[in-house]
Amino acid sequence: MFRDGRAYALIDFDLAQPVTWAVEMFKAMLWWGTLFDPCDADPLLRHVDVPRRVRILADSYGLSGTDRERIMEVAMLRTRRSWHLMRLRAQTLGGGWQRPG
Repeated sequence: MFRDGRAYALIDFDLAQPVTWAVEMFKAMLWWGTLFDPCDADPLLRHVDVPRRVRILADSYGLSGTDRERIMEVAMLRTRRSWHLMRLRAQTLGGGWQRPG
């Protein structure tokens, strides 16, 4: 969205679903802060300053220290859940997300 010819807000519906604010912020940081292993990131984003990008997001939303800690908890829980789900699917369905050896 633009206001007076300047970028004002972003609306992104790709991953829209009912979630808590902490999950929403984690997703924003994941995709916009590029919280990926550099070998999994888009080549253009492999050398960005990830901590700086995440800090800009957190600062722009006015997140407190407690808010930031909650997002880290969510990040760890969601990452573990994803790992276990991918492992289970690879074991039961075959395939999975394996990197070439």
